[in-house]
Amino acid sequence: ISTKSFYFVNRDWVHFRKLLIPILDFFYGLVPSYGLAIIALTVVIRIVLFPLSAGSIRSARRMKIAQPVMQKRQ
Repeated sequence: ISTKSFYFVNRDWVHFRKLLIPILDFFYGLVPSYGLAIIALTVVIRIVLFPLSAGSIRSARRMKIAQPVMQKRQ
């Protein structure tokens, strides 16, 4: 990795950390264990992203059904 590309990657992680560290600290305040705080943060992120995941899964299932029909037409 060149120094320039490392700078851009590192800069993007700074914004990500600024967002997640306060949330992680909040969960650590509720449960005084960083392991459990990370698990709680992961669960919250999965719940927030669930609509996107569900839409992607539905689309993949529809493509799986439509794929044989599309292959016959080729």
